[in-house]
Amino acid sequence: MKQIFFILFVSCLFSKTSYAQQGGLYLHSYHNPLSNIDYQNLAILQDQEGIMHFANTKGLISYDGIAWEITPTLSTPLALALDTLVSHRMLVGCKENFGYLEKLASGQRHYVSISDANRSFGAITHIVLNDQYAFFYSRKVLYRVALYNLKVEKVWIARPDQNYAGIFVYRNDVYLNIKGKGVHRIMADELVSVSALKALGSNDIVSYLTFSDEQVLIATNRNQLLLFDGRKAKPLVFQAEAYIQENLLVSTLNVSQQYLALATLSGGCILIDKKSGKTWQTINYQSGLPDDEVYALGLDHQGGLWIATDYSISRADLNLPIQNFAKYPGLDGKIISVNNMDGLLYVATTEGLFYLDEVRSPDELLAIIQEQEKITEVKTTIERTIETELESENQEKSLLKKIFRSKDPEKQTRREEKKEKRETRKNDRRKKQGKEPPYPTPAPEENEAEVVRVSSSISRETLRPVYRSSTRYQYIGRPRQPAYTRYSIPFVYRKVEGLKAKCELMMRYHDRLLVLTNTGIYEVVQKKARLILEAEGAHFIHQSQQHSNRFYVGTDQGLIFMKYEDSLWQVSEKLKDVVNFKIFSLAGNESILWLGGENQVFRIELNDEGKPERAKKYDFVHSYSEKVVVRMIDDQATFFLSSGIYRYHQAQDSLYRDTSLQAFFNPRSRILYKQASYTWIRPDTRWENIHNANQSVRLENAFLSLFSDLDDIYVDPQQNIWIITETALYRVDAQARLYPNDDFRILIRAVRDSQGHLLRQAALKLDYKNSAFSIDLAAPFYLGESETTFRYKIKGLHPHWSPWSKQSSLSFPYLPSGHYILQIQAKNIFGQESQVLNYRVTVNPPYWETWWFYLAAIVLALLLVIALLKIRTNALRAANRRLELKVKQKTAEIARQKEQLEITFTEIARKTRT
Repeated sequence: MKQIFFILFVSCLFSKTSYAQQGGLYLHSYHNPLSNIDYQNLAILQDQEGIMHFANTKGLISYDGIAWEITPTLSTPLALALDTLVSHRMLVGCKENFGYLEKLASGQRHYVSISDANRSFGAITHIVLNDQYAFFYSRKVLYRVALYNLKVEKVWIARPDQNYAGIFVYRNDVYLNIKGKGVHRIMADELVSVSALKALGSNDIVSYLTFSDEQVLIATNRNQLLLFDGRKAKPLVFQAEAYIQENLLVSTLNVSQQYLALATLSGGCILIDKKSGKTWQTINYQSGLPDDEVYALGLDHQGGLWIATDYSISRADLNLPIQNFAKYPGLDGKIISVNNMDGLLYVATTEGLFYLDEVRSPDELLAIIQEQEKITEVKTTIERTIETELESENQEKSLLKKIFRSKDPEKQTRREEKKEKRETRKNDRRKKQGKEPPYPTPAPEENEAEVVRVSSSISRETLRPVYRSSTRYQYIGRPRQPAYTRYSIPFVYRKVEGLKAKCELMMRYHDRLLVLTNTGIYEVVQKKARLILEAEGAHFIHQSQQHSNRFYVGTDQGLIFMKYEDSLWQVSEKLKDVVNFKIFSLAGNESILWLGGENQVFRIELNDEGKPERAKKYDFVHSYSEKVVVRMIDDQATFFLSSGIYRYHQAQDSLYRDTSLQAFFNPRSRILYKQASYTWIRPDTRWENIHNANQSVRLENAFLSLFSDLDDIYVDPQQNIWIITETALYRVDAQARLYPNDDFRILIRAVRDSQGHLLRQAALKLDYKNSAFSIDLAAPFYLGESETTFRYKIKGLHPHWSPWSKQSSLSFPYLPSGHYILQIQAKNIFGQESQVLNYRVTVNPPYWETWWFYLAAIVLALLLVIALLKIRTNALRAANRRLELKVKQKTAEIARQKEQLEITFTEIARKTRT
């Protein structure tokens, strides 16, 4: 066995890639929050809006970066395809059904069936497209559907003994593989035999992709990869052939012009270079994938590879310049610090110091195999007698968890059961191919004793004996073939000899590495450590900028001075008499050294030899204990506390709060300061380095926002940024640049009224009595989705934008009547802003504010005025008539009186004459 292993190892060694100390891709796993939904997703596709869709056993699941939703289908969906040329719809193939996805006016998605409900044709497992038609494929029937009207135009039915065995498209021509008859090309309504694909033999086609402008790549059920150029087919030569043969190929996917992905039944997926055939990345359980059995692959516009497994939906970012270096075995303890010296990666943990190295020999690989749960070579049975105390069921479960070293034993058991089923399927597939299974599927053993599958390493624990119970723990391991191990573990962490202490920080000095631990300071030369200063409770080490061979160490007992001269380390512990308090941080220049203690700092004046002459203490008054962080920012002593950022005023010999630095202050942010010239703080969503003004290199630190549990940051000499989190170690490439935000857009998911009813998304119209509404937003960007923020303003109503908020639902309890433009914008975790979305909203006014009401009011007012004028005129006329009548009456009366007077005067005159 070892000889065979050695041969395979050597063959892999000479064909290995040149990616020295390459880390794993940035991998994130999603856990579906929808109830009663499993993770069996058999197809993945992104639509033109950027929304991800998954063909789940319970229906079509969609994810837009904010919410998960499910669209019911008539049966289980199995295949997805997107027509971007004619119908612009997503086509869906299901069990005994097929159709397309339609978006309603409300924004909801609806499945529309176009298949014949009266015909049984099996499962539609593939959908292929050319520029005119969509072909829905099952092993029994092939449907041709016109894209312009989505109607079935032609049906090909397979004979009972000649089922269809795969389909692919080459240069707009569709090729159908028929069992026993070979590959046929569809020409009009006829099937024409193609002799150029004899190399396919009796194999089934499981997948295909466009390999280049001249070739397509055809994958078969016998793990073959054939390149077809229209005339002949030839095998694809690639480095991971043994890996594919071992783990069984299930699908392929183009991920870029340079790389393609191969998904397997039991080995995750691998990414290979199309031109060279070399393996670029292996994504499997060892590298962080929740499971090795891959159901489907999908790609998004950002360059994210979506991988559906039985335990989650995972996304590996192919374009993100971040690599994970914690995936390799050998590390023990929590990662504390990292340093890259002479191309060698050193990692300090709570259990010692490690360095990353290549796997050297097959024996070493065998040792790793025996230690790793996923790659155990032998079946082991461990019998242990346990003394336990019978208390409560919860305590018993807690005890079992401790013994098994598993956070979720039930999940581990399910995983082992699933592995058995998967290996059974692999063996069945190998038998169909005429191959012997590499190992038998073990039959379950019947024992009266309790049998629990656990890891091969079980800790011994002694408890108070109350009763004695014998329990048998059995771990059924799976013998991994060399290919899985070689591709999963090209590197391993090795422990540095001579250092077995908790490490705090590392510092490079010429050709050696200084390591500060809880027991003292070590120097590491050629991967071997030597203790140079024994000091318990050491916290920080500071190197003099003017005299690089001088070092100051802060400890629980005070200050220690170290000097490297004549190839020897000289240590002076007399400085403890100058400052005998706990020192947690140090910073300074040639003549002044500042020490950060607990709620206090010390200003130390140094002589020409770098030793203290005078010391002065400055206190910070706080109601609780706090370690003061001392840094030199722009050549000024700067002090970081939870109450603010302070500096030293030399003229007044006092400390003051510096208002110019308060923009960086965040009482909830950690201060990361282990590396000289770098002081990291997170004032908002982004980490910032408060660096010296003359620092020439401006780091692209937006990628740091991806890590919420960030513990430390280290910048190596090549300007790569190393990130330490709670469970991982990442490297951000020095040439890292942000994604272009051309594809980053904001979408309206739903519009609802005050009662929660869905409304039409097109130009919203509301009644004045019910002008309240809400808008659910989405911004499909699949990195740090929880940090996506939104803002808005109503043009003509709000002069300024609202503050950025993570709230993806906007509520408007009241809008006065009128026409509005609601402007909405999104910002992703990198601070990139989407284009502004303008959404028109109209609130219909009440009838008394409508134009016709105003017109009617004006008309009524005019009529009223006219009526009033007419009444007034008539009244005046009547008055005039009455006046005229009175005048006539008076005139007549006057005339009568005149006549009487004239008669009287006449009589008087006559009488007078007489």
